[in-house]
Amino acid sequence: IEFYIPPLEFCSDNAAMIARAGMELLKKGIDDGLMLEPVPNLFEMNEIIVSS
Repeated sequence: IEFYIPPLEFCSDNAAMIARAGMELLKKGIDDGLMLEPVPNLFEMNEIIVSS
């Protein structure tokens, strides 16, 4: 079993690590098959109530 430990400077941001893993899969032509659509805002800005 190969085991790789990246330098500590590359271990602090989970989103960056996920993006890097995705980039490596994409470079290899591996597709997850998901087709995601954008999700519109669930509320309008004028519905936000700010209490003081």
